[in-house]
Amino acid sequence: MSFDLLRKAISDQMVNNWTATALNRIAHGDNRTGLNANVSPWVRLSYQTYSNKNAELGNTFQRIRGVIMVQIFTPSNTGEKTASVIADDVMTVFQNKDFGSVTTYAVKITKIGERGDEFQLNAEVDFKYDIFS
Repeated sequence: MSFDLLRKAISDQMVNNWTATALNRIAHGDNRTGLNANVSPWVRLSYQTYSNKNAELGNTFQRIRGVIMVQIFTPSNTGEKTASVIADDVMTVFQNKDFGSVTTYAVKITKIGERGDEFQLNAEVDFKYDIFS
């Protein structure tokens, strides 16, 4: 396994299970279609690792921990409801799942609120990623 396989596993999990918006409304590393962010709603998928440790003596098993982030953007005049419905889909896709050596946990929602002409919610889910070499 590698960091590129981690990226692919997270992107594939999103693309293969997403129903809240059209797939061309997801901004992520594998979306090469050129997202028009001025058309709402849309989401941005990203991830960040925050630890990488040898899980046992030697160098054959590493455990990486991180967070998957889905930023949800809806028109400000639709209020929280549309964003909350999309956040429910984030839970369906990522909460308590196992895929490609990735295990995810509970989804946390943070209300950012209105920014310009968009309303934003952020969904975050911690994950672990096991690498066996």
